Amino acid sequence: MATIDERIENTQKEIEENRKLYEEGRRRYENAKALYEQAKAAAIQAKSYAGTLSNKQLSADAALAAAATLAPDPSTFNKQANQPGANSEQIRQNLSNEADKKLKVAEEKKKKAEKEVQQLTKFLEAVQTKVDDLTKRIGNIFKKKELKQTVEASERKSDTVVKQDVKKIKINDARAIAKKNSSAIRSLAKAAALFIISKLLNREVQRLAKIVQQLTDLVDRVNEQILNIQTKQDVLKARVVRNAALVELNKAERQITKIRNTIRTLERILRIISIVVRILLLIPTPATPGTVKKITDAIMTLDSITVMLGITREALNGLVIEVQYQKSRLLPISDIIDKAIDNDLSPNEINALVAQGAVPNVSYKGFTFAIYEENDPKFVVDGNKRRYAVALDRSGFIVLRTQPSFTLNSDVLIEDLKLQIDERNLEA
Repeated sequence: MATIDERIENTQKEIEENRKLYEEGRRRYENAKALYEQAKAAAIQAKSYAGTLSNKQLSADAALAAAATLAPDPSTFNKQANQPGANSEQIRQNLSNEADKKLKVAEEKKKKAEKEVQQLTKFLEAVQTKVDDLTKRIGNIFKKKELKQTVEASERKSDTVVKQDVKKIKINDARAIAKKNSSAIRSLAKAAALFIISKLLNREVQRLAKIVQQLTDLVDRVNEQILNIQTKQDVLKARVVRNAALVELNKAERQITKIRNTIRTLERILRIISIVVRILLLIPTPATPGTVKKITDAIMTLDSITVMLGITREALNGLVIEVQYQKSRLLPISDIIDKAIDNDLSPNEINALVAQGAVPNVSYKGFTFAIYEENDPKFVVDGNKRRYAVALDRSGFIVLRTQPSFTLNSDVLIEDLKLQIDERNLEA
């Protein structure tokens, strides 16, 4: 299981890889932009040239004279215009037909170059969005690391404060003070109880954090089993473990929601008690110095609990994000499990379904490759979904996959798989 520091390092590497993709895409964009401008200029020239030759308002001689200044290739134009035995109208008609063909070619080149520029523009935007998302993710990881350290420090401080407050609220002292100011004692008792509850909540959050970390390993195992399907029995087993993983993830999400609701209730109670305790200091009634000190201590305790609940709430928000992330990691290819069971597919049919995204005419050390789109609405940019590549052995079974990416270049994903094959010294 990856530690927080390892996750930070892996995310930083992913950011660097996407920045390299962006720089490469930027270079390709500049080249495509230059080619587009050239194609655009050539199309304009071809349009003017063809339009001049076909202009019926001009005589044949006038059209030829005007077209000579617009001809893409003056030497070829002069050679054809000076054909022996041909009159001006025939020459113009021949050149006009040829000009129309050149205009059509120029317009097609311009359209193709423009489409390339548009695709690369979307690619750059998608990669930039990916970098922004990763930057935000790494910020959340840093925040979770800081929250964890803050919670641990608060835990250590809480142990000391609770011991001190327990000593203060002894039965005899409580009875003696209750005779002078029963309201203050009730507020102190409630504050101490809330403090202990909030401490227990923090411990529960730490327990949930460990469960979420264990769920990360569970998702890894589920994905591994899905990728290793070879028989109908494997399909049934894969669906069982996938459903079990979803149950555990949903269960953790419900537990987190329950604690968040409890925190909201505690915060409402705290606000009421805090108002009551502060009012006690303003009432002009006789009170012993000890009573005033108890009320002041209660206010400090309430403030400490408020801070602790805020830290707990932030930690829970981080856990919710983590659970949702782990749910999104369940491979989109797991949809094939349901299709295979519902339609009683054979292993060969399952392999054919997996191979629908196969990349033709590409093989490496006996492996073939396929490209799939991720079916997750959270990761769609301008209608573009993330894609990932898989490597299939000679039997058509998936043995490797890449991480989902917004890249439009399938070669980038396939090269990643080839690198994994070389590093692991695999053979199909």
